[in-house]
Amino acid sequence: MIFDKDDPDFGDMQNVKRRMFALRNGVVAEALRRGGCPYRIVFGLTLPQLDEVASVTPHTVTLAQMLWDNDSTRESRLLAPMICPREGMTVDRARRWLGQCRSTEDVDILCHRLLRHLPWASMLVDELSGREDADLMRYAAVRLAFNLVYKDAAMGLRVALAEERRECPLTRHVASMLADEARFVLNPGD
Repeated sequence: MIFDKDDPDFGDMQNVKRRMFALRNGVVAEALRRGGCPYRIVFGLTLPQLDEVASVTPHTVTLAQMLWDNDSTRESRLLAPMICPREGMTVDRARRWLGQCRSTEDVDILCHRLLRHLPWASMLVDELSGREDADLMRYAAVRLAFNLVYKDAAMGLRVALAEERRECPLTRHVASMLADEARFVLNPGD
């Protein structure tokens, strides 16, 4: 996305970037890079620091989309779901954002901070859990189901068991944890 300096949200974007730059942590950034972080620009902000930036950033769909479209920067991708108003997230935008996720960290933040609060989240879990072609999308289904396990433990167990049968290295551990949690919710006395 090309930033238009006449756009009122451009100033907000610049302020966000300045805040992230001021909070950068080279040690964390280097550890993330060594760990395989897929982004060209990594400021090394922690989640509490991103929460701090989000707390002083306007929560608009336009700014959230600008941050999301800044796909070279880790912190932009993580901050976008934190400031996107729930009413501004559509099913189509959710599908698009999930399809553009580069890492499990992106998926975790998107699902936990935004998607789990939306009335169609369960429908999205069902849709994503059937994706044979995309491990990261099934990971998203499992993570979102985990966020919804107290609302629909049966769905969580169904998704977890199906994913465990796939024996996918990316999803195996989180699917196992989801299965355990769903069983606990369904049978608290066992």
